Amino acid sequence: MKKKHLLKALRKYSQLNVKIKNENIFDLLNESVALIADVPLSNICLFQGDEMDFIANYGLKFNLNSLSQLPYRDLIVHNNFFEIKDIEASNYHNLTGFNENKICFFATHPFYDSEGSLLGTINLYDYKKRKLNVEQKQYILKAANRASQITIDRKTVQASQLLEILFESTDDLIVVSNREKILHINPAASKLLGYSQVEILKSELTRYFHPDDVQSFEEAVKLHSKGRVLKKLTNRLISKCGKTHYIQWASVLEEETRLIYSIGRDITNLEEQKNLLSQSEKRFRAFFENSQNLFCMHNLEGNFLSVNKTGADMVGYTIEEIKQISLFDIIPENNQVLLKQYLNTIKTKGRAEGIMKVITKTGNIRTWLFNNVLQQDDQEKEYVIGSAVDLTERFELEGQLKDAKRNAIQASSAKSEFLANMSHEIRTPLNGIIGFTDLMLKTKLDNTQQQYVNIINQSGSTLLGIINDILDFSKIEAGKLILNNEKVDLQDMASQTCSIVTYGVEQKKVELLLDISENAPRYIWADETRLKQILVNLLSNAIKFTEEGEVELKITPMQEFSDGKTSIRFEVRDTGIGIKKEKQKEIFEAFAQEDGSITKKYGGTGLGLTISNSLLKLADSKLHLISDVGMGSCFYFDLTFKTEKDEPEDVSLKDVKSVLVVDDNANNRRILKHMLELKKITVNDVDSGSQALRELQSGKNYDVIIMDYHMPFMDGIETIRKIKSIIHAQKQPIIMLYSSSDDDQLQEACDELGVESRLVKPIKMREMYQVLAQLKKENLARKSIKQEDRLKFAKGIKVLIAEDNEVNMFLTKSIIQQIAPDASIFEARDGKQAVKQYQKEDPDIILMDVQMPNLNGIEATHTIRELQKSFHVPIIALTAGAMNDERERCLEAGMDDFMTKPIVKQDIADMFTKWIGTATAQETSSIYESPINFQLSNHIDRVWFDEYTSLDPTFKIEFIKLLKLELCESGKYLKQHVDSNDLEGLKRTGHKLKGTSLTAGLTELSKLAIAFELLADFDATYIEELLEKTLDEIKIILNLLELE
Repeated sequence: MKKKHLLKALRKYSQLNVKIKNENIFDLLNESVALIADVPLSNICLFQGDEMDFIANYGLKFNLNSLSQLPYRDLIVHNNFFEIKDIEASNYHNLTGFNENKICFFATHPFYDSEGSLLGTINLYDYKKRKLNVEQKQYILKAANRASQITIDRKTVQASQLLEILFESTDDLIVVSNREKILHINPAASKLLGYSQVEILKSELTRYFHPDDVQSFEEAVKLHSKGRVLKKLTNRLISKCGKTHYIQWASVLEEETRLIYSIGRDITNLEEQKNLLSQSEKRFRAFFENSQNLFCMHNLEGNFLSVNKTGADMVGYTIEEIKQISLFDIIPENNQVLLKQYLNTIKTKGRAEGIMKVITKTGNIRTWLFNNVLQQDDQEKEYVIGSAVDLTERFELEGQLKDAKRNAIQASSAKSEFLANMSHEIRTPLNGIIGFTDLMLKTKLDNTQQQYVNIINQSGSTLLGIINDILDFSKIEAGKLILNNEKVDLQDMASQTCSIVTYGVEQKKVELLLDISENAPRYIWADETRLKQILVNLLSNAIKFTEEGEVELKITPMQEFSDGKTSIRFEVRDTGIGIKKEKQKEIFEAFAQEDGSITKKYGGTGLGLTISNSLLKLADSKLHLISDVGMGSCFYFDLTFKTEKDEPEDVSLKDVKSVLVVDDNANNRRILKHMLELKKITVNDVDSGSQALRELQSGKNYDVIIMDYHMPFMDGIETIRKIKSIIHAQKQPIIMLYSSSDDDQLQEACDELGVESRLVKPIKMREMYQVLAQLKKENLARKSIKQEDRLKFAKGIKVLIAEDNEVNMFLTKSIIQQIAPDASIFEARDGKQAVKQYQKEDPDIILMDVQMPNLNGIEATHTIRELQKSFHVPIIALTAGAMNDERERCLEAGMDDFMTKPIVKQDIADMFTKWIGTATAQETSSIYESPINFQLSNHIDRVWFDEYTSLDPTFKIEFIKLLKLELCESGKYLKQHVDSNDLEGLKRTGHKLKGTSLTAGLTELSKLAIAFELLADFDATYIEELLEKTLDEIKIILNLLELE
């Protein structure tokens, strides 16, 4: 070898002791070997299992892939140096790696780790034949040893790095400690304990142990000292926040350093689950043992594995006996097919439930309801766990109930068929009674006969309505009711329906509206009788439960179909009491109303809505309800009919271009406006007589005025009188709208004022058009109104008035004298006098004030009821309070009826009519006359005031005189009570003043009087202010009364 090559090789070798990167060390080592051996090519190869990696290459310029195919492992002989001096002459001349690269010489030296495992080889190549000398071989050996050391060092570093990564990143706890102190801890352990590593290091091991686990730790240390490796050692660590963690450890003692290396895993969740499972097992066992039902386990052959005591008792065996038998021993033979089906089901589906017959040890047959599921034990062996309930008695009872129900259905069906078939027989005599009494009413009868026959007729009609409801209901139940469709005039049918319920409307302050859409067909094919029945029922209910406001029947087409049919909605809306949401479903049930008080107050069978709904069901429809308490209700239903439209009637309205509608009801104005606009008539509408006057006074002209009769403040007649005073409106054509109950005074007033025509509400479209068309004709035939008989009372009736208020006493006497001029009137100023007068005069009727001195009205009534012998005298309560509880209190005390102040003539007339009977005469016509309208005052309600004073000038003078005296005395007493701090005196005087002011229509003063009556305590400041306002108001009223 050349000297310079040797020096170069030595320099390279000397660099091997310098700390440089591992990847450069192999390159330097490989190059030094090539130079020492004086070969042009060399490489170092490392083995990783079956794979090989040329980690360093020198002088190689050919394809390494061909070299990698050489069998380096096989070329190593006896784990030592191997040399091929002449490859071509050797047995290896056919190796691809040699041939392709024209290699003639090859030598290799392996290197190993301390355990003798092959790590790699140092390989030398030459293009010529040659032989290495001893020195060169010795150097190659040293190089191989060096390569071995380098490889081992590198693997050690890699292993150390891997351990560090594992130490830092694992979720398991790693702790290095001696017997007392923690020396090293990984981040996972620090995080779990909640302390920093600085806090933990050098601290005592037991610091973090649960107190109960310290002893077990000390025992583990002793085992370590004996050289034992501990696995699955579990203890509890307490973190900084106080949470307890269950840790399972594996630890080993390193003999040389005496350090303990421990790896722990947090098994808290597992421990908690084990605890929960243990608790669950305990609970299940307690439930299993103590259940009142059968619980058992059996295998898939039906053999019992266990059973609770209740289950054993149910079949009459002991628990031990049960374990020796199977299901086949307790199931009757005729049910064992079902048992086999059950076992198959539980195997295939994993669950089975149902009914099974069981035979007890004593031979009794029982019926069980079972519910079983398939389970697996720890060895995955399948078994069944299940429960059963003995339902023998229940099934026997259900059988009895089914028999009873079947019998009840048969009886009900028989009853329904009987009632349905008896319909004709029941209706015939009833119709005879009603028909002949109706005819009799049209004959000449005296007063008593007229009264008796009328009562019979009304009672018969009521009874017929109830029976009709029951019979219809029974027919529906029996399936015998069939709808018969025929051609029906929709507008006529709606008008006739409204006419049927007109009487009910007349009894209340309610308006009946009819609104038929202009798009509605003229004719429908329907069962007219049943459709009317439904609508009459809905309208009657609406009127019954509406004390004021309006009831509307609205008919609207909803959808037209290609087959010529049309869906039409019928809607009945009212402004009545409404229905609670929770009661809305119940009212559709048979015999049901919203609550018991409804039946008591309003009457009825509770069948109406049920029958209506059942009739609609026959036509594939049903009733719908929208309702709010206090706001009213809306019932509606949709029906689909075959329909036919009709050409509109040729009613010429060319002379009518503009109309003024005067009506206080907004919905009625809307309906009238809609009717008129269909005929291209311009409509202006106002809601009062005063607004109508302002319209006309402004110079506006109208072809026709449509005027409602019943309006507040200024009625239709008074408005027309004032219109006639406007020069350009004196000959104004006017149509009066009225209710059929209005008496002949309306007709007389209309004739006097030249009112061209009148229409009865609800307004029908065709009637409206016909009247408008005839208005301009000269000889208009006026419609007449049937005159109603007026009331008077039997001569010589005796009336007792018990009233401590002078104004009220005088007023009540005056009203009675007007409506019953021949009556004898007796006065009582308190309850004691009322009792004495009752005993002395034996009156026909008593009007009893509730609050009186000495003995109040309630107490006086009690006394009178105790004294009366045979004749029951009607006692009518008079009170300024209108609360329901006061009404109930009066009725409970024995009074017969109730009137709330202020009392008007009509109230007393109605009470007399109700309790002592009537006859026909002319004397009482005054109670029907309309009040004269005065301009209202904030202090005196002139409508009320006129009600009592306008008809008799003498009475008016006496009334005003007495009223002024009463007001002056009230003011004086109020001032005295304030000065003496007399709270009770103030309340008494306030009550008396309230009665006086309400009677006389003193609106503002009545409010102040009520405030005195309701005083709860003597608040001097408030009472002084109240007194000042009251005295001022009395002064104003006295001044106004001076002007009368």
